Amino acid sequence: VEEVKRYEAKRKVMAALSVTVVDKLRSDPQSPWYEKVILPHEMKRKSNHIISQTSLADSIGLLLGKLPPDEFDLKEIEGSAKRMGQLLINYWSALKEIFPEAFQIPEDYTIQKTIGCYVFHKVFPHVYTLCKESNDFSKETMKSFLSEMFNAFLESTGLVVDSEFWNRWAGDPLATGTGMKTVNKLANLFIDCLPLQA
Repeated sequence: VEEVKRYEAKRKVMAALSVTVVDKLRSDPQSPWYEKVILPHEMKRKSNHIISQTSLADSIGLLLGKLPPDEFDLKEIEGSAKRMGQLLINYWSALKEIFPEAFQIPEDYTIQKTIGCYVFHKVFPHVYTLCKESNDFSKETMKSFLSEMFNAFLESTGLVVDSEFWNRWAGDPLATGTGMKTVNKLANLFIDCLPLQA
């Protein structure tokens, strides 16, 4: 019973942290998620809205459990959320530079929809580890690791990962599927293509 209570308490804290991180992402003008998140109380969807707060927060919750607990203190939600928010702004800004068309018209691509968020938030802890090894969490360093990953993916699968890979209508089935099976398959393929060390 105590273990269940501890697990539930940790789950609630992680959920609160995830939502706080989403708030940072959606309210920072430097963020690719700026003004793109639909909040639960918003009845009317605005034209720039592309994902719900719940979907984005749930996908962030996935990566929180995979990061070193001593580096993101769950007791210090505001500080941890600020740090995680900045890391994810760098990460998604790197992706935006790699796939400019997909971020320019996000409603036509899946990269900023639920599937893209889940895939890239599963990849993030591995990119984080590489950045930690190189002691550099900048957008440029993340972009370098991601570019290496996409090049290795091309070599191993023959698939070019460009904006059109994420196209809602004509993209690759791995990027347009909706189930967790597809998400896990694509995320694992990407993870396998990351460099083993920085």
